[in-house]
Amino acid sequence: MDTKELNINIFGRDLKLKCKVGEAETLLAATKILNEKLIEISNKSNIKNLEMLSIMASLNIIHESMMSAESEDLVLHNEYKIRLENMTQEIDKALMR
Repeated sequence: MDTKELNINIFGRDLKLKCKVGEAETLLAATKILNEKLIEISNKSNIKNLEMLSIMASLNIIHESMMSAESEDLVLHNEYKIRLENMTQEIDKALMR
């Protein structure tokens, strides 16, 4: 697949990355999220080391993503459970006729 070069800025540092054509918008959105998290952690903590800030930001972003996915999974699970219960009731009614 074709790639393109993308210039991004992470926490004041300019980087050139290659990404697949059509994925630049997503990468830029990820860059924005990472920058916001780095700034948030930097402002709330005494951490000044970029490596440690990067690790903390990455952990926070991944944790938030996993919690969101678990929440979505729970909602889907509950929806499927309700549907299954409704279908079971309908089958029971049909069998009793």
